[in-house]
Amino acid sequence: MADFVVVGAGVSGLTSSLTLAKAYPTKQIVVVAQNLPSDAQLPATYASAFAGANFMPMADAANSRWERSSWPEFARLAQYVPEAGVVFRDVKLLGRHKDRDTATGQWFQTLMAPDPWFATVVPGYRSLEPAEIPGGYDFGATFQSICINVPLYLQWLVGQCLQHGVNFRRQCLAHLNDAWTGPGVSSRTIVVNCTGLGAATLGGVQDDRVVPSRGQILLVQNELIDPSTGEPGSMIVTSGSDDSPDELCYIMQRPAGGGTVVGGCYQAGCWNTEIDTNLTKRITNRARAMWPLGFDQTTHANMTLDVVAQAVGFRPVRKGGVRVEKQLLARHNRWVVHNYGHGGWGYQGSYGCAEGVVELANEILETQGGIAKL
Repeated sequence: MADFVVVGAGVSGLTSSLTLAKAYPTKQIVVVAQNLPSDAQLPATYASAFAGANFMPMADAANSRWERSSWPEFARLAQYVPEAGVVFRDVKLLGRHKDRDTATGQWFQTLMAPDPWFATVVPGYRSLEPAEIPGGYDFGATFQSICINVPLYLQWLVGQCLQHGVNFRRQCLAHLNDAWTGPGVSSRTIVVNCTGLGAATLGGVQDDRVVPSRGQILLVQNELIDPSTGEPGSMIVTSGSDDSPDELCYIMQRPAGGGTVVGGCYQAGCWNTEIDTNLTKRITNRARAMWPLGFDQTTHANMTLDVVAQAVGFRPVRKGGVRVEKQLLARHNRWVVHNYGHGGWGYQGSYGCAEGVVELANEILETQGGIAKL
């Protein structure tokens, strides 16, 4: 019998499945998904494939639990599990006061705040000295973060799930009730909804607060390497740009030969899946200007970006914040645990939210008279 059916195989669904499998080693967990990380082509709605990704907190202090709880596991992976494709990497943040009311400035409001809550969570947080801040920027900070080779990490998560007995089934659900129709599923099966942007249209959920925020990135062959040491330079993130209020610059070199991700934009409500060639030019120009700051140089003459791929992805933003909660579907006496609406912080909050899923599952099992975790 399937004790849990997890709907969705992005980073939230995979991390929830793995965490459930570790918490309940005797229970059967099935992942049901239309798309899997190994697919040759993935749609823009499968946001996990198009992330950088790294750890740069975005929640305010009152809602910091999910990201705060995720950092220790990512730090463990970076230190002890090289096959996961996670490494420690410094990040340099550069902010402008005039971006505070823009789309990108609001997105990074916590990240760019003075004395943020995560200053006591990540190692080495400090404000940049005036001499370290380039012209055109008003403030900055640096700290030790992590950077993830996303394709490698997603495949590693799948492997970890399989190792812990999780099963996978490819299926496209039109309605949440369809999750209870598979083999071995009963009314006691707990469904975990990790559908991301799909929560906006999935029957039985249809959350009208879930909207896309379009992102466009370049994957380039160029390495962000400090020429004086041969070591990777700092990741770079700015609060905005003069090109558009929903555009900014970020650069991060993925580990294990994963290339360097260059972005980007935060286009709320935009469903355009086509590559915007003019935006590509602006992303390229911003990256060329900011690239040397990754290793504390000021010029990088005649730099050309060797583009390997371009991609568009839709961040699953939920107005009012992420939904991590349980729900009883009273008509059929079925339980569902929701875990969706992470916007641009799905990776960095993934373990904290998965722990929240386990806590809610534990409460449901207690009401069902099952054996709870604790």
